[in-house]
Amino acid sequence: HRPANSRILAAGLFGVVTLASFNDAFSQGGKSQAMNPALARTLIEARKALGDGLPQVAAVKASRLLTAQGLSEKEKAEIASVAVEAWIRARDGAKAQELMAQHEVEDEAFWAAHVLVLEGDLNAATTAFGKHASMGDKADDAHLALAYVLMADGREGTARTELKEVRTSKDPVI
Repeated sequence: HRPANSRILAAGLFGVVTLASFNDAFSQGGKSQAMNPALARTLIEARKALGDGLPQVAAVKASRLLTAQGLSEKEKAEIASVAVEAWIRARDGAKAQELMAQHEVEDEAFWAAHVLVLEGDLNAATTAFGKHASMGDKADDAHLALAYVLMADGREGTARTELKEVRTSKDPVI
């Protein structure tokens, strides 16, 4: 059963996470160092579409890139991560899950927790974000996402505790 406020939660949650992810993507120049220039351009376009609020466009571009020949495993993981985030932001958890099953994805547990939000399973999402909040590159993002899930589930006090965790974040986006 999907809570009535899960759609509102998803909209707010993905807006916050998107800004942080978009910032991460472009802090490294927005492309893999060794990637074919034409493919790198398409990846940059996909990330730009994601930042411009066009997740379906980003998802299609990044998903198509995964079929390119000659990609390294690191490049595939980078592209798959963009595609997964885009499908999640486009509210298509099934396509995100499909990609995670087929490809290595950076911060997979973090994105899998977002799929749980899309499915309306706030209890499982709370557990998943809670585990991810203690480790990984997206720990601050996970604390913030967990706070959103807790607020949507009516647990404002616990949500405030999670927000205290990100108050001193070094990430300027958060």
